[in-house]
Amino acid sequence: MRGVVRHKPGKAGLEFFRTLARRALPGWSVESLRFSDRGVEFSLARASERLSYELVRRGSGGGELRPCDAASGRQVRAPSHGQALSSVLGAVPFDKLLRRLKADGLLYSDPQGPQPPSRLDRFHRTADHTADWWKFFFPRKPFLEEAVVLGKGVAVVSHASRECRFNSVQASVASLRLFADDRYPPSRRDILYHDTDLGEREVAQGRTLEALASKMREAASRGRPAFIHLMTTCLPEIVGDDPRPIIKRLEKGSRVRVVWTSKTRDSGSSFNDVIDWILRRIRFSSLRDPKAVILAGAPLAARGELGRLLGSLGLRVAGSMFPDLDIRAMPGVGSAGAVVWGDPVGWEKIGDEHFIRNGLSVVRYHPPFGIEGTKAWLARVAAVLGLDPRPIGHAAASHAGLESLLALRKAASKRTVALVGDRADLEAMVLRGRPMGFSVGSVLAEMGFRVRCLVCDAGSAEGWRRGPAASLSAGVEFVPFKTAGELDGLLAGGVDLAFTHLNFDPRLARHGIAGFCENAFELGVEGFIRTARRLLRRCETRPFPRHRRHLAP
Repeated sequence: MRGVVRHKPGKAGLEFFRTLARRALPGWSVESLRFSDRGVEFSLARASERLSYELVRRGSGGGELRPCDAASGRQVRAPSHGQALSSVLGAVPFDKLLRRLKADGLLYSDPQGPQPPSRLDRFHRTADHTADWWKFFFPRKPFLEEAVVLGKGVAVVSHASRECRFNSVQASVASLRLFADDRYPPSRRDILYHDTDLGEREVAQGRTLEALASKMREAASRGRPAFIHLMTTCLPEIVGDDPRPIIKRLEKGSRVRVVWTSKTRDSGSSFNDVIDWILRRIRFSSLRDPKAVILAGAPLAARGELGRLLGSLGLRVAGSMFPDLDIRAMPGVGSAGAVVWGDPVGWEKIGDEHFIRNGLSVVRYHPPFGIEGTKAWLARVAAVLGLDPRPIGHAAASHAGLESLLALRKAASKRTVALVGDRADLEAMVLRGRPMGFSVGSVLAEMGFRVRCLVCDAGSAEGWRRGPAASLSAGVEFVPFKTAGELDGLLAGGVDLAFTHLNFDPRLARHGIAGFCENAFELGVEGFIRTARRLLRRCETRPFPRHRRHLAP
């Protein structure tokens, strides 16, 4: 199953598979489960024992069970267990099993599958960029769990040496940033920052833990915060320090929750623990309101519209989560029946198992970019939560801004937008999915722009015309190029806007072409219209042809 998009089960699908597993092996519980069109991978646990299997398609009947290695725990090789599972799972037609799992399945990107190289590997670790003259696409993996808001009353303790601190320069002025989507979390006045400020003497004398304990006690006593966020570099591992005893004593004595994230630890696991801790302290009602939902992963600017779109299905937003974590004080959260993700891209390390354990259904799907993407998102919400999908078309077409959409499309039809790269880059930009969660090419074409995909390597462009291009909207064309001169000529030949992650791109500047990247797009129908206007304004900034000859070569 390597190289495919995997899904995780929703509430109903997980319970269905648990029923089958309990029937085959009483006393064993489902520890993990993920699936795709090719097969189902799952692990069963009993105390420290693990059973890991893969169920793959076998003809038109049931699936074939194959053992695979467990990621953790003691792997058990028991033929009798495999036979019992085969008899139960094999009796269920494979297609029927997939349909039950997909009915409310959660869409995740496969971390093992093919994906474009990260910005760290593709740009910062590349010694000579002259061989990459055609690259405009430098995606950054968004680890949004690093930008969560723990709640009101937070103290941040930074535990690092001065050498670590002064070697991490961050340019806060937008014009000095190398990449257009570089952003830093906004400063908050309700956060108290504490710094251990370790010098060479403290490190050499082995007094780093002593300094940390003192600063943690100070943070807990000043302002009485609800959370302390301990941030460490690789220093504890280098000098052999373990902050966990300090954290345990502080939590026991002050009742302050400490969240520890480190440069060398997976921050996702730390925040998953906090989410689990928060949900355990919410008094969920025994009778849930099926119309009340928690909206997750929605930017502040899009929450109002997404709430209205969900309202067209008869739903009510009881609270919002991510980047905000502490939802305990939000009224109505305890009666919510589901969690609906707005834009889950970047939140892959945050699992949904906590919500399912607390009786919440979860909708995790492609983010609602564009009108068609918004309709697909609403249709998925309706399908998972068992709602009437008929209001979807009216909800997406009832915005007052749609009256001006015809004029916007007419203006956009006179503009050409270029997407430049090799086959892997174009896959990321025109096919829905990783790394952005939506198709830039399709949304641009839906706005009315002429989309020209400039493909490095002539052979791949012809293959795209017959393959992925066939499923895209009208107005998307593929043009091959082989040399820097050919690319320069294509850019000069009527391109008004181009996708690039670079804040200033001399290849575009010499032709007066403005650049944009995925951060120009907004969720929902209103966001779609605002995005179209924004991109048209950028097109209008291009110098007139008689002025372009004065641009630097």
